[in-house]
Amino acid sequence: MDGTSDTAFWAAVAAEYLRSLFTAALLAGLDARAVARWIRHNAVFAEAQAILRAHGMDTHARQLAGISDEPPQAAAAIKAAMLRPLACLGPQS
Repeated sequence: MDGTSDTAFWAAVAAEYLRSLFTAALLAGLDARAVARWIRHNAVFAEAQAILRAHGMDTHARQLAGISDEPPQAAAAIKAAMLRPLACLGPQS
């Protein structure tokens, strides 16, 4: 796939996922730490998807479900790009 090693490409893809994750966090009264936890510990963002669906935001939920369709190397690159702007939160368990 052309451009898949380009940092700007991965950042753009990550931004799409982050939009949905932050929307879920906002709807649930959670903060950026929850978003970081979902990225680090939830391969398919099941909790975030459930929150979005409960609020009728199926488009965002389907978008998050798309991470499972990505090849493992691409999913890892996307998650790494999503974590970069959250680095200020420090290491989390």
